[in-house]
Amino acid sequence: MKSQDRQQLVWLGGGLLILLAAGWLGWQGLGSLASSQDRVQELAQKLGNEAIAGILANPDGVDQTLRETKEIRQLKNQLDETCQKATEVWKRSTAQASAEGQDWSQDPGKWKDQLIAIQSKIQKDAAASRLLLSPEFYLGLEAFRQKSPAVEEVPELALDLSLAQRLTEKLMESRREARDQYPTPCELRQMNFPHLDPAVPGATPAAARPKETAGISSRKTVRLEISCSPEVLYDYVHRLNSDDWLWIIRDLAITNPRQTFPARSEIAKTFAPGAGGGASSSRGKLLEVLAGGEAVVVQMDLDYVPWKGKDISGQPGSPEKKP
Repeated sequence: MKSQDRQQLVWLGGGLLILLAAGWLGWQGLGSLASSQDRVQELAQKLGNEAIAGILANPDGVDQTLRETKEIRQLKNQLDETCQKATEVWKRSTAQASAEGQDWSQDPGKWKDQLIAIQSKIQKDAAASRLLLSPEFYLGLEAFRQKSPAVEEVPELALDLSLAQRLTEKLMESRREARDQYPTPCELRQMNFPHLDPAVPGATPAAARPKETAGISSRKTVRLEISCSPEVLYDYVHRLNSDDWLWIIRDLAITNPRQTFPARSEIAKTFAPGAGGGASSSRGKLLEVLAGGEAVVVQMDLDYVPWKGKDISGQPGSPEKKP
């Protein structure tokens, strides 16, 4: 009996030790869980974001958040890559537009020679492209028809000349390739740079600026007046929008000089004997008179934005903001 009593006491003591150990471990586990919960609640309160509570309440909330974060990171990388490609194109086009490394972008005499050469070429190309230009058209640089610029003016004027050439050549491309529904003349009536016009408020020639601010401005505004068909206008705007050079169309006003249908007497003159009509072509001629054949007059303000930065974050070297 004494042996059995001793054995029972041993088993009872062992059971009590096990229960005490389990209780101690459970208490430690509950204390750790409570501490973790308190820590999460403290972080949520510090962040002030109620969405954290919703994430923690969802059994799959943390995993889902991690997946979404990964997707957002991938989208950001794709966007950064796309922006980097775009800005690299704009940087190269800015170097081209400003004639970087070219002698004529620094020397007044060579710049004037370049102006004369480009003006002569454009007059010849315009005739071949069926673009009407006044013989006096001088790319918006009429102020330098009889004089050469000062040395400090040349870098900015080199950009002006490049922009004028680019805009004119793009219009010639539209004139050659756009298909008018009805034959319509196309004319570049006017081109000018407001910053070269003393009558424009705020216009200050480079020669009159402080030396440290002379040179290429942050933006260049060019004003155009064009008479053309709607088809040529549409094609021209599309070309500017898809150009490697960074153009921003700020203002576009379109008017139609012909506000009413022509009088019957005028239509009758079109089909009178000797007017170039005839039975075989009367239908086409009538449609031209009634449904088309007139040009729209377009007044357009464009900004060209030089780009010298590596990104679009506004860091030094990216396009300057207007004051």
